[in-house]
Amino acid sequence: MKNYIKNFLKKNLSKDNYNKILIVVSYFNNFIFYINFLFKKFKYKNIKFKKIKSNLIIISQVQRSGGTLLSQLFDSHPQIHSYPSELKLTKPKFDWTKKMNFVTFYNDPLLVSSAKYNNYKKDGSGIKAHLKNTNEFKFDFFLQNLIFNKLKIKNNLKENLSAYFTSFFNSFKNYKNLIGHKKYIVTFLPRFVLMDENINLFFKSYTNGKIICIIRSPTSWLASCINHSDEYKKNPINTLMLWKMNALMTLKAKKKFKKNVIIIDFKDLIYQTENTIRKICKEIKINYHENMRRPSFNGERIRSNSSFKTSFGKIDKTTLKREINKKYYKQCDAMLYECNYIRNDILKFKI
Repeated sequence: MKNYIKNFLKKNLSKDNYNKILIVVSYFNNFIFYINFLFKKFKYKNIKFKKIKSNLIIISQVQRSGGTLLSQLFDSHPQIHSYPSELKLTKPKFDWTKKMNFVTFYNDPLLVSSAKYNNYKKDGSGIKAHLKNTNEFKFDFFLQNLIFNKLKIKNNLKENLSAYFTSFFNSFKNYKNLIGHKKYIVTFLPRFVLMDENINLFFKSYTNGKIICIIRSPTSWLASCINHSDEYKKNPINTLMLWKMNALMTLKAKKKFKKNVIIIDFKDLIYQTENTIRKICKEIKINYHENMRRPSFNGERIRSNSSFKTSFGKIDKTTLKREINKKYYKQCDAMLYECNYIRNDILKFKI
């Protein structure tokens, strides 16, 4: 019925009037959502929840390098709690030296929007009109806040992260993987390895934690970035400088923390998915499961976060064939050569 009304209005109204109606409906939905959030404080008296104190794995790489994909491959593993979104606790999200805010409702617009429409999706800028799947996401933000406030400990990062993940997964109302012992929580955070302070804070709290770094070819990475955002298109040299800085910091972290930093090649993840995932499982000492070959959300197929044509419930192998315009080669030839040289050095340490 909703789609019928939407299509009817679209056909019978001017584009300007149709967009005005959409804005009004959006404001109304937001108003109802916020009112429900505020009034839920009268709902809860005795809260029961499962405490989560698993070790932490952070997938970190420069953006557009497969972090979303890898986290989705861990999604329904019985030994893993896989956090579905980027771990946004600070502003900017990749700087853990800033004050941490553990209230997801105010930190993560993607999760708020997903809960509001009961549909989780993390879409890139790629073509996706042909994919109309729904990934049900029922989440109680107020319950999460209550649980976190019961468990938080001042000035204790590890305990507060455990409190946060406990509150998150217990408030994910249709979460299918809550029961059973979990060895790890897996989350991802682009650019996390760019700062020494982040890595030191992480390993101080999680001495047996892991950071998984994905290294993508700078050429196909630049093609994805340019297609993803005008910000990266304006100055491709600066864009590649970000790749270079992330790569050098990854190499530094690997040499310092050795087995606690795991390096994988994006090409291996795409072309040799099962073999690469088996190697990761061996490194972190968990069992391999067949469901790790396909990206999913809460056990259901999900569409990809692509800058090009979006795929659904599978790994798109065309990501390795991205080409940049010849004019960018002329601008970036020397920087691409340098980045590829660094990439070859890092991949000596890949699993």
